[in-house]
Amino acid sequence: MYSVPILWEVVSFRGKNKKRCRLWERFTKSINMQTPLYILRLDCLCIQWCEVTNDTLYQIGNLCPNLHRLTINNCHGFSSKTIGKIVHSKLTYLKLYNNTKGPHQCHHIRDKTLCEIAISCPNLTYLNLEYSNHISDISVIEIAKSCNKLEHIHIGGPNITDASLKEIAYSYPKLCHLRLGESCKITNDGICAIAISHPNMHCFSFADYDFGGRDINFDISIKTIARSCHKLKSLDISWVHITDECISTLADLCQDLEGLNLEGCDITNSSIYTIINSCHNL
Repeated sequence: MYSVPILWEVVSFRGKNKKRCRLWERFTKSINMQTPLYILRLDCLCIQWCEVTNDTLYQIGNLCPNLHRLTINNCHGFSSKTIGKIVHSKLTYLKLYNNTKGPHQCHHIRDKTLCEIAISCPNLTYLNLEYSNHISDISVIEIAKSCNKLEHIHIGGPNITDASLKEIAYSYPKLCHLRLGESCKITNDGICAIAISHPNMHCFSFADYDFGGRDINFDISIKTIARSCHKLKSLDISWVHITDECISTLADLCQDLEGLNLEGCDITNSSIYTIINSCHNL
């Protein structure tokens, strides 16, 4: 009688951890043999720092019809095109993360692959494309049109503009968590469109946001979020320029905040006193 694991988490730090290497080798052997029944019941798979071939990914796609959660984190050895061909409609959670450089640099997810994912995965509720600098508004808009069940989205890159955010604002009725990564070419218009359209937003994150030399008054966005999203639970605005007046508005209107990251923000004692007096759930 086979055991039926809900989660098989596979981690290999490029061969530095022998135990984890053996785990990955055992998993790929099981996949290639196509024999263990528990592979068919696999619900969640997290692969990190592994060398993953296209053949192995195809086998995973064919033999894991019940896979709902897939994370591929800093892996190499495969073509990004393969990802678009192995995902399926049952997938609800997808994280494709890559911040590696050098000989083991991962293949970057591109617009064509992401458009295939959008068509194949209409039930996605969580999508994380962190460090995906090769995607643009084209694929993000396609995701917005096809995956309207998304609740959590993390995007970034120099080719993401307000066009993506406005399409997200109009397409995701259940959106509650938005994280914008590095170098997005967004403005207050895009952020405000989401805040106004989604009063039930729980989390915004603009951590380490790079303005790309553009002068953006972030006070406008944060005040709009505060005035529109009274159920806000978490806000990460580390290293973003904001004023004490903005913090005062935020603390007065979003008193249910449980998490607030102000690292690197040029604020004074006034903001600290306001937060202490207003946000008792932090």
